[in-house]
Amino acid sequence: MKKCVRAVTAVLAVVLAVIYGLVGFGCWALPDTVRTGGGDAAYFGGLFTVSGGRAGAVDARQETAVSGTQKEVRLLNAVPVKTVALQKTAPRQVAVSGSAFGIKIYTDGVLVVGTRDVQVDGKAMNPAAKAGIQSGDLIVAIDGKKVSASEDVAALFSRSGGAVSVQVKRDGKYKTFSLTPVYSKADGCWKAGVWVRDSTAGIGTVTYYDPQTGVMAALGHPITDVDTGEIMPILRGEAVAAKVTKIYKSKAGSTGSICCDFLQQPLGALTENDNAGVFGRYSCSLKGMRTYPVATAQQVENGDCQVLTTVDGDNTPRLYKAKIIHISYRGGSGEKNMIVRITDPVLLAKTGGIVQGMSGSPILQNGRLVGALTHVIVDSPRRGYAIFAESMLAASDAVAKDTR
Repeated sequence: MKKCVRAVTAVLAVVLAVIYGLVGFGCWALPDTVRTGGGDAAYFGGLFTVSGGRAGAVDARQETAVSGTQKEVRLLNAVPVKTVALQKTAPRQVAVSGSAFGIKIYTDGVLVVGTRDVQVDGKAMNPAAKAGIQSGDLIVAIDGKKVSASEDVAALFSRSGGAVSVQVKRDGKYKTFSLTPVYSKADGCWKAGVWVRDSTAGIGTVTYYDPQTGVMAALGHPITDVDTGEIMPILRGEAVAAKVTKIYKSKAGSTGSICCDFLQQPLGALTENDNAGVFGRYSCSLKGMRTYPVATAQQVENGDCQVLTTVDGDNTPRLYKAKIIHISYRGGSGEKNMIVRITDPVLLAKTGGIVQGMSGSPILQNGRLVGALTHVIVDSPRRGYAIFAESMLAASDAVAKDTR
């Protein structure tokens, strides 16, 4: 009898430990706000459920979240886990693209990508570093004159003849430094010892166009400087059509890429480089683009999906089979809400998996736009990260509001 009691007690202890562990995981992993595309229940991987009562209605174009009805998340629809704000949103329809495009960005200011020594009478001197200027700083003005091109910076420093006031933007805050260039006899001008960049170009994939706001969304991640890793602020940008010319396949440890020629066909003006992607005003025909409702994060499921992308020379976006194998509802970077594995043998034969240039490729599941590819996992290029479409839509709505 005692052995039986001990056995039952041990089993109960294990069960309780598992339940407490799942409850703790749910408290950490689940979001504080849950949006549903209709109905009053939301599910998280089959373990956690939000239900009961009616959700608070929310304007899907509203930038700021509005609290809906407070609801309880339950484990296996029985054990209370946490309370969340349940919101009901009307499904938004967007025109899904999947087309490759060319990106041209000119920065709002001039980005410092490094400092270097200047030789003066056999001595190495670094005026920029001495003044306190760092890689990643954005130079916005010199002696009160706004700068937006590398040539502006070089010209102002080269003829300075003495100390200049340099205003930079660092970590979202403006700082002013006094920089004294040194005279280089070899070059016959004054030097600050700073490397700068004012533009960049690249290839990506258009995710969608929102007919309601007129905003296009692409990439699913920001464009960052190759040297500093800083997000490049846009002064002006262009989206142009691009033609696929060659594919370098990915393999373990080596990321492939899509090579394209830029065409003389503008697609729109890029106005925002954001953590959720690149956004702008679309100016082309919607011919060939189908509309899909945007899924809420809670409508995304592990399992089969399709990736819409362009990897052929005829520039036609095509659907390829894939699987969503992991979903993260909170924490970390929005660019890594999901892990997706490419399963389509046709795409794998062409690309080896995910390659550079596929960022922004729409992910479709159950008749909805659920997300976009963002990054390849270098050691396993059949897999990659993706962002929720809901997150991109929130960012594009903010862009629409700012540019009205």
